[in-house]
Amino acid sequence: MAAVRPSAHLDRVYRFGDFEYFVRSGELAQNGKVVRLQYQPLRVLLVLLENSGEVVTYDEIHDRVWRDTSIQAFDNSLRVAINKLRQALRDDADNPIYIETLSRRGYRWLYPVSVDDTERDSGEGENEPEASLERNNGALTDYSQPAKPIGAALLRRSILSLFVSLAALAAIWQLQPHPATPEPKVVPLTTYPAWNTCRQFRRTANGWRSRGRVRIQRTHTKFT
Repeated sequence: MAAVRPSAHLDRVYRFGDFEYFVRSGELAQNGKVVRLQYQPLRVLLVLLENSGEVVTYDEIHDRVWRDTSIQAFDNSLRVAINKLRQALRDDADNPIYIETLSRRGYRWLYPVSVDDTERDSGEGENEPEASLERNNGALTDYSQPAKPIGAALLRRSILSLFVSLAALAAIWQLQPHPATPEPKVVPLTTYPAWNTCRQFRRTANGWRSRGRVRIQRTHTKFT
């Protein structure tokens, strides 16, 4: 007997092995860690879990997941979705644990499933349990892409805040009064002791040279 779909005011969680499938958020988790899957594999998984132990025909999957897709495109898309599901669940098509392929008929979920329904607040709920997978106006949600890290955004904001703080400090420093620089004093060079000593030395040397000339002249006069 097919599983009954949950009410719009229930949060349904399917549990099997190490996995949990959260209907409201449309997420598959293993040991508490989210398993990244694309939109169609998650929808196919939900259909199989809702009909655990029963054969789910190709037509049923087509009507639930690929309603507006041609049969030819649907066949290829379904094979890709089943392969991605088996990769995420680490299931073997030849010796399946979770998903059994029934040739020319469809698929069947094999593993025992427990269902946990939790009452949530009433309000504008979704009409179907898989409506959470149809957000963004039916746009395809690619769960195979890793979530964007928030560390880069925090780093950019931190750097921007640092630059703003430095600019504010520089502006405050420019506005504060600073002591005036004293004007340089012009001092004559002749007032320095070294300059006077040099002049005295030149005068003494000139005197020595004058006395030497006089002595030489006297000596020359004596010999002549």
